[in-house]
Amino acid sequence: MKNAFIILLFFAVTLAAPPPLKTPIRFTYINTINSWTSQSAILSGLGVPGYAKPHSYNYIALAFWSHIGPLDMVKTWADPVKYIGASKELGNTKDAIQKAIKKKYNDGGIYLFLSAFGGT
Repeated sequence: MKNAFIILLFFAVTLAAPPPLKTPIRFTYINTINSWTSQSAILSGLGVPGYAKPHSYNYIALAFWSHIGPLDMVKTWADPVKYIGASKELGNTKDAIQKAIKKKYNDGGIYLFLSAFGGT
């Protein structure tokens, strides 16, 4: 059964249409931010539209996810209630905060990634 699932997953991934690329590609990754003083400062450091200064990046990767779990800025994404905090605008649960932040990136034309297997 497990092998059948893996084969099915392989076909689903390989046969699915790739997402459209936005060109030109302007990519950055965020490993640390300068200020943890407020929710706005954290979201600004993460490049979230509406909080960050206008920028030309259309692909942002948060660093790093490793074999031991989230590190650095991915910790912020993995536990937004702890690191970013709840608010009326973003919500008060992990799922709600992640969805609200992801929507802000999407609305700003930015693809968000988690960088895997890097080192700190």
